[in-house]
Amino acid sequence: MEKNSQEINEKLVILNYIDPMHNVGSQIPFHVSSQCERPADEIITHLIEENLIAYAEIDQILLRETTASLKDFLKIHEDKRSGSKDILVRRIINNYDKDTILSYFSKRYYVLTTEGKKVLNSAHAIFNVPCISLAEYRRVFDKCLCSDYSDFKNEKHYLEFKEMRLGMLDDFKLYKKEIIAVTIASHILGVRTEHNGDICKYFFNHDIPLNYFYKTAKYLSGFISFKQLLESGESIPDGYEMKYIIKSVNDERVCDHCKKYNEKVYSYKDAILGVTFPPFDDCASDFCRCYVSTCLKKKI
Repeated sequence: MEKNSQEINEKLVILNYIDPMHNVGSQIPFHVSSQCERPADEIITHLIEENLIAYAEIDQILLRETTASLKDFLKIHEDKRSGSKDILVRRIINNYDKDTILSYFSKRYYVLTTEGKKVLNSAHAIFNVPCISLAEYRRVFDKCLCSDYSDFKNEKHYLEFKEMRLGMLDDFKLYKKEIIAVTIASHILGVRTEHNGDICKYFFNHDIPLNYFYKTAKYLSGFISFKQLLESGESIPDGYEMKYIIKSVNDERVCDHCKKYNEKVYSYKDAILGVTFPPFDDCASDFCRCYVSTCLKKKI
């Protein structure tokens, strides 16, 4: 599973670099190849075998050439040299055979196939987040998979969350570790929960309903808010008390249980995650969307 995840990442890194076209004779630069465990040439060979990249067609090769070089070819063959670049390319293709053209224009290029573009576009849709690259997500995900949160804020909360039972994942016990790793990595990097199902599909080739990610992500954010509330409540000035107000989303999807708690005010000392602090265990919706706001109140 881990090997499959790394191979997928490497393929996407190379596809992203090749797009839209890459000179066959040029080496993949270090800043790209260093993101891969296998040699770039080996990955490219596999991409060709899987029909994700191919050699460019003659018209694509000619369009990469300068207008001057196209005119030089036509001059050598005593042909007309007037017109735009597109006209010159079409004139060459229509009047000369493939061997003649390729013997003069020696550069060859890799291009993405239709399937390769589809794969890359899907990855871009997933990671369409400012400053977040696939390689960076992969780095954070790998650390989360190994329960190494030492570089991140909320380290101790992530460690504690990972050890929680999380009954909402009972249907996917085999992939619980991976679901939690994706959820925490997305939380760290600010990737929207709606992308987590696709990320899971890419990294370990398993379809998990998006609803499970929403439940897990909501419970994670609620758990961290709960822990931060308790920590803040212990460090407030004398004469004050930390309170929190429960808020429902207040739309037609809010269940009766959550409506009952809307606008209720509690002391931080009375906070019990899932009971008096959202997300509520007894929420009748697919997942609880309630949240809290905090305030300081003078003790009476």
